[in-house]
Amino acid sequence: MKLVANRIAQWFVQGAHYSVMLDEHCLVFESKSMKETVPFSIWDGQCRLSRGLLWGRLTFVVSPLDAPARSITIYGLPCVD
Repeated sequence: MKLVANRIAQWFVQGAHYSVMLDEHCLVFESKSMKETVPFSIWDGQCRLSRGLLWGRLTFVVSPLDAPARSITIYGLPCVD
């Protein structure tokens, strides 16, 4: 499964993540400049969905064993009723 922001939203988010894909053993986050892979073993299952006027955002909390927890946010996702 893959969630992707539309082209206009991708232009507005400019360097932030605009796509998340569910792979067999990991989550894959994409931005214009990089692709980041997060294994399920360091994702603690937290996911927050925020809705805006035009687009929404999805935030994942990643907790590696040797580093403090950090969040990865996907911007520009379509809001569908």
